[in-house]
Amino acid sequence: AWSLACMLCHAAQGNEKEARHLLQTSMNFWNEYASILVQEGEKDEEYLIDTLRGAFGGAYLYLFFAYYAFGMHGDCLPLEGASEEVAAKAKGAMGYVGMFLGDESYGENKSTLPLDGLLNLFESTLMGEIEALIESSGVAKEEPAQHRPHHRRESNRRASDAMMMEEAIKRMSNAEISKGGRASIYGIDIPDADELLDGEDF
Repeated sequence: AWSLACMLCHAAQGNEKEARHLLQTSMNFWNEYASILVQEGEKDEEYLIDTLRGAFGGAYLYLFFAYYAFGMHGDCLPLEGASEEVAAKAKGAMGYVGMFLGDESYGENKSTLPLDGLLNLFESTLMGEIEALIESSGVAKEEPAQHRPHHRRESNRRASDAMMMEEAIKRMSNAEISKGGRASIYGIDIPDADELLDGEDF
């Protein structure tokens, strides 16, 4: 989650090279990890998909709740010297990406893609967010943007973000109460700030 948050902060400031590098590093990390699971642990594709969705779920908790909703660790993010507007765009992107990952991990309508398709969905969605933030920053792109099906242009960015946040707020407002007496979304308890800071429960 932290690397994705930093990626979005760099993109919001027009730092395309750094943002792309962080995304590629995340993809490389997964590829190496999955390779070890297959070669050393003899795990199958179903296991890898479950593992990847589990990672999505963990990232969702931090991106949406810790960084977007609670504003935690904001002073540690690479936003030094950035304007309030840029910081707000980066924070909004964290909320959007967090909800996307939450949907793909816990949502009732999550995709049924094979492993390669799920990885492509993740990469294209994140790259689309990077390109949208770069475009809104006004900094010239280092290379022409490739067409990606999940690329959201700046013209419809605010509308789609607003709908995503409205849906998130609706889910939190209608959150069920778990057996432990706490609100839950997607069947998991909503963490409080102390638990997120401690980090041991995730």
